[in-house]
Amino acid sequence: LAIRYVGNHSTHLPGTFAINSTNVFENGFYDAFNVTANGGNAPLFDKLLMGINVSGSGVVNGTTITGSQALRAYSGTYTFLATNAIGSLASFFNTSQALGPAGTTPVRGWLLANAGLPANYVVANPQYSGVTDQCACLNASYNSGVVELLKHFSNGLAFNGNVVWAKSMSLNGTGLNFRNWNAQRTPGGQQFTWKASGTYELPFGRNKKFLNATSGIAGVVDKIIGNWQTGALFTLNSGSYLAFTCAGNPTGGSDPCTSATAMPKDPGKVIRTGNGVVFYNPSIFTQVKDPYCTSITNLQSLQSRCTDLAMDYNGQLLFQNSALGQQGTMSGTSNWKGPGLFDIDMNLLKRFTVKEKITVEFRMDAISITNTPHFTNPTTSINSTSFGRISAPSAGGSNAFTTPNIFYGNRVYVANLRVSF
Repeated sequence: LAIRYVGNHSTHLPGTFAINSTNVFENGFYDAFNVTANGGNAPLFDKLLMGINVSGSGVVNGTTITGSQALRAYSGTYTFLATNAIGSLASFFNTSQALGPAGTTPVRGWLLANAGLPANYVVANPQYSGVTDQCACLNASYNSGVVELLKHFSNGLAFNGNVVWAKSMSLNGTGLNFRNWNAQRTPGGQQFTWKASGTYELPFGRNKKFLNATSGIAGVVDKIIGNWQTGALFTLNSGSYLAFTCAGNPTGGSDPCTSATAMPKDPGKVIRTGNGVVFYNPSIFTQVKDPYCTSITNLQSLQSRCTDLAMDYNGQLLFQNSALGQQGTMSGTSNWKGPGLFDIDMNLLKRFTVKEKITVEFRMDAISITNTPHFTNPTTSINSTSFGRISAPSAGGSNAFTTPNIFYGNRVYVANLRVSF
């Protein structure tokens, strides 16, 4: 029996930082977006769209037709306002070639130049589609406890089993908030893994406890049931940590969800229904209209453009898309985990001698003998109507623990016969 601790902390890991991140704060986009989504008229958008004929509204003049009105009505921009996507709207003004003088296709950045704004008003280096800084700026830590039991082969039995309980944390990117790298610090891996393997040689036949004979009836029986060996491989894993995703990018990066109430104990479990497999009980988890949709104005039918959904748990709002102009409050990865894995593989083997120089080996392998499916993680986008649904068994990807990995957990028998001479 051995009990060990295994841990490491790595710093200055290689990574990248996007220098051309969309700026929505110092240039006024953040405030103008919020004013427009609330039904007001933002002077910045009047300046950017003045004199331009916007489909669905007409020519923006700043009085009877304002820039904010045009953005709420225009099919190319109302989705940004309806989903709290400030960064996407700023990027539209920086790169769009859809709006410009009649009969022409303007170059990227024309809207900014036409309004008398500098080319780097939205991104630092507009001449490039993307600019990244290669840095030694990431880090990771790993801590685990390991309990291992080992029995060397003796008296026909060998066994090796270990349980690993681990926690892994890493800063692996800056996509959530370019101004707060710690927002991307997330757990990863599996919480625990239990693996065990063993071999047992049946106590019958020559040099064994029972039927130890080479002739007579015992010798004949030895040929049939002697020298059989069986083995097994057992695997039990917790699921991988789940990251719930929401719409919007209120600070220019991607946006996590917002927790409306304290997250309950992980309720996930595989549930087979009449129309597929789900991971969360549909009688407890239901999708409802997101509060963001009713918080924005209905001018130019903006509320009807909002398709965001929130998650209701036992009649109480659990998590939702972020509020207008606000970053989501949940971490990039939650403490809830996806489907675990249970797998048992077994084999049966017999070796016997036909003649002095001829031996035969028969082996039967039963892969995933319990026929237990190996499931992928469920859909975790709260705005998807497939939230919580498991679309397929796992043969690869984030939850691929199958042995071998081409199988989905379905039972497979493989028979082998080998003759050596």
